[in-house]
Amino acid sequence: MSTPMEQRKNQRFDLNLPYEIQRVGYRTKITGQTRNLSSCGVLFTTGTLIPVGETIEYSIILPKVPGTLADVKIKGVGKVIRRLPDVGAIAVSLEQHEIVREIEQPLAAAAAAAAMGAPLGPMWEEGLRANPG
Repeated sequence: MSTPMEQRKNQRFDLNLPYEIQRVGYRTKITGQTRNLSSCGVLFTTGTLIPVGETIEYSIILPKVPGTLADVKIKGVGKVIRRLPDVGAIAVSLEQHEIVREIEQPLAAAAAAAAMGAPLGPMWEEGLRANPG
């Protein structure tokens, strides 16, 4: 007897990436790891089971490439479509998203100083040339 295979519209990728979730009307951010990701949804592991239908804002941090000075994040908005309390996870639709590159704060401060004409040392100048932002 064979077990029917689960068929999905979009391929899922098992990715354990750090994330932050911001709920509308709440100050505290929820953090954790993703479990998997597809082009239309993500499974977040969390101890906070957000109600189905609630809209959330999320930020998924992609792995940093060695030698780079910027974090790359997927930022977006989605709705909780399923709660999985037995595994401590929520399934969220990806309704809007963008990929954002965020320069580390020391380099961003150096860029702001350079824009105002402040002299920079060779290390900062090299960093700005390598990551023009």
